[in-house]
Amino acid sequence: MSIPTNGHIHHRLFKRKYDWHTRIASLIQQFISSLIL
Repeated sequence: MSIPTNGHIHHRLFKRKYDWHTRIASLIQQFISSLIL
């Protein structure tokens, strides 16, 4: 039962890392959409 807890911590770190990546991706998407419009 120690594996799910460890996986949860890893997922939490991964989500924190992924958060800024999604933010940058959304900024790029807004930039592309503004270029198209």
